[in-house]
Amino acid sequence: MVSTAFKAVVRRDVATMLHNRYLQVFALLLMGGSAAVVATTDASAPASFGMLLLFLYVIPLFGILVGVHAAQEEMEEHDLLFSHPLSYDVFVRGKLLTLAGALTAVLTLALLPVILRVTTGRPVVVLWALGVSLTLIWSSTGLAIGALTSRRTRGLVAALCVWFGSLVLYDLAAFTLSGFEAVRAWPAAWVGLLLLNPADAVRLAGMMALQDVSFTAPGSSEIVAQMLAWTPAWVAVLTVTWTIGAIWIAQKALEPGAANG
Repeated sequence: MVSTAFKAVVRRDVATMLHNRYLQVFALLLMGGSAAVVATTDASAPASFGMLLLFLYVIPLFGILVGVHAAQEEMEEHDLLFSHPLSYDVFVRGKLLTLAGALTAVLTLALLPVILRVTTGRPVVVLWALGVSLTLIWSSTGLAIGALTSRRTRGLVAALCVWFGSLVLYDLAAFTLSGFEAVRAWPAAWVGLLLLNPADAVRLAGMMALQDVSFTAPGSSEIVAQMLAWTPAWVAVLTVTWTIGAIWIAQKALEPGAANG
């Protein structure tokens, strides 16, 4: 049964979310980008992979920024808020539900141009599921970073560093490692390294499910093919584990006595 406190947190956040500038920019970029992807692809070519790339760069960035903002927007009121019968767990879960719901609503609308283009619904379902996965992972990460940092500037800088590190630096390091013979001898370990990164896991799952492009690991083997075949299930496990972990971190960071930076 949903508690009264949880409902109150959700209602409060829904009211403020509509005025969130990060969410407004996110909606403009994602919906505009979706229309551009469909308009610039040939009528006979699938637009699904272009949408996957759009999701991979836009959803993590704005998911983490919106999460940081949501965690810190009423920081000055925390003493008053938590003097009421409101637990830190309910507070964080209510915020995550609102954030994920708003971001999911936007990405659903952004898929409308793709629905008009494709002949089957499978690519849309795959894109929607992967988009929701990215939404949960990155908005919960934003909440955790926002709760860990007491100053908004530090929170935003930390969020941008995490986003850039995950989507750029991590892949750059993986690409560099792929050139070593030792890594080529253990292709499964290299693919496993990629699958630990949520952005790369979602990318690989999308590539395998949409079948728009092929993926080749250095020194590929049969075990690599088996690992890639299970990427959708792995993304589901990673999403649940990552989200629960981020919620726990945010909750502990908000508790009295926690040392926030």
